[in-house]
Amino acid sequence: MKLIQLITTSNEELADNAKIIYLGNWCKKNSYIIKNETVVPYHWDDRKKIEIDNEYLDNLYEKLLSTLCETLNKANKRNNSKEYWRIIIGYWLFYYLSVSFERWENVSAALSKYPNINYYNSINVKNEPISNTTREFMKLTSSTTWNHLIYSKIINFLKKENKLEIRSKTKEIYDDNFYYGYKKNLFHKAKTFLMSKYMHVFKKKIEKNKIVFFKTYLGLASELILNLKFKQLPLFISNKDFEKKINFLLRSKLDLDYRANNLFEKFIIENIFKNIPLEFLENYNLIGDHIEKLNLPIKPLLIISTRSLSSDNIFVRYLAEKKETGTKIFYGQHGGAYGQIKFSWAEDHEIKISDNYLTWGWKKENQNKIIPMFVLKNIDNLKFKKKNEIKKICYFVRSRPKFTGRIDSSTGSNQMAKYYDNCLKYYNNFIKKINDITIIPRFHEAEFEWNHRDIWKNHNIKKFSFTDGESLEKVYKNYELLIYSYISTGFLESLALDKPFILIASTDEWPLRDEAKEDFEDLKTANIYFENEDEAIEHLRKISKNINGWWNDFKVKKIKNKFRNKYAIKNSNNLKIKKIYNLIKNTVSHEI
Repeated sequence: MKLIQLITTSNEELADNAKIIYLGNWCKKNSYIIKNETVVPYHWDDRKKIEIDNEYLDNLYEKLLSTLCETLNKANKRNNSKEYWRIIIGYWLFYYLSVSFERWENVSAALSKYPNINYYNSINVKNEPISNTTREFMKLTSSTTWNHLIYSKIINFLKKENKLEIRSKTKEIYDDNFYYGYKKNLFHKAKTFLMSKYMHVFKKKIEKNKIVFFKTYLGLASELILNLKFKQLPLFISNKDFEKKINFLLRSKLDLDYRANNLFEKFIIENIFKNIPLEFLENYNLIGDHIEKLNLPIKPLLIISTRSLSSDNIFVRYLAEKKETGTKIFYGQHGGAYGQIKFSWAEDHEIKISDNYLTWGWKKENQNKIIPMFVLKNIDNLKFKKKNEIKKICYFVRSRPKFTGRIDSSTGSNQMAKYYDNCLKYYNNFIKKINDITIIPRFHEAEFEWNHRDIWKNHNIKKFSFTDGESLEKVYKNYELLIYSYISTGFLESLALDKPFILIASTDEWPLRDEAKEDFEDLKTANIYFENEDEAIEHLRKISKNINGWWNDFKVKKIKNKFRNKYAIKNSNNLKIKKIYNLIKNTVSHEI
């Protein structure tokens, strides 16, 4: 009888000459979909299950956060609140739970459906890789090697429940192979040096700032004007790498005062302090000491930001410290899908940590802290000619890691493989049926091991657009129409700028919340939004000779204006500055 091997990633070194069961379509390098092979059904293809699992993980997150903050307070000799730790560690904790649970369910599904699997080849590691920061952890979890490691851990943990043989296949891998630090090129070093000098020279002035503007999306010029309106100077905060000294003894002594309800929770309790980034333990006090030397505002009344919670280790710590002393937080929407897709933990998290949450136009019932504003991103530079002479269409293809990260009601892992395969099929249909306009697919520069260039070239598609070679500004100028294959930031920007586009996204892949369903139905009637690619192609074929005529039709204008006024309000920079200034003044005027 031929042995059966479980394959969990695309690490080809681990495959033997045996019958193979693939854990998912991400296990192949040179194609999106594994064909003529046995692939484990993906558990989150069941959209009801992902909703149930999201609710479970959210509840587990709140329980673990409560006990985790007690452990971290004790380890770091602090007495901070749960809300303080929510800001600092919340993003990592939910990401960690999502990643671990998704991998756990993948393995569980495989062992349940194929109990005759005989063995699995694991990787040896000298020390388990531990990231410095949340940002580094997120990058780590998108790598093939790290994912093979966590699958190995889960299988080893569950081996008592099954007869699966664990074999050691490859050489030892050291944790240094996994390091993802912040960029340290010459430009970055020079920028950091100049900013630190600036902060030192104007120390006394900046320390008195009452309003902190950080990564607001408004642009440097607008932030400068706002600072001057409040009679203060702008500040700059850079991320920082700290020495990677892991205290294994400390980590081994830490525990959670939490009673596990199932095997997965036991797995988390056993491993959480093996995976928690150094910024929350070994480097916690170092970060605090560093912040004290930065000459940041001592008693700000308000901090406003839009895109920092998962990527800026120094600022997030400063944000939490100031929130703990009474500083108000205005956090803003930083992209698409917010207010539209059925559930989004990132959206919920950003609202929770805010005193006021600024959206691009939408609001929620019984959520007074949510304030409809405008597209916060500085898109005024994305100008284009209304009458474009160049007959080209840009086809936007989404970019996401091979391995699922944070759970939300969009696509992940196995679904991304199907999505990319469908995009390739749709594109071929486009160019077959619409031959009077050039259609160019556009990818993100980060391919996340999907090998788009090679796969599409194998289908005789040779011309691409990548974000590292063609700026978004050039795309808006050089293409007559844009096709978005997913609910994105881009389609809202296009709407705000009145740039012709169509959106193709199935509600099976992008389930909408109830408040947004009617709005998207309206877009359907205007032939802006399609769930079926054949209908989209037929529409494009009809309008290809007069795209602007369709886009400027009275009925289409009325519908897109209604949608824009809810999800993508466009204001001039001057009006943005005025609205933000008035909002801040109305909030803290009595204290300024």
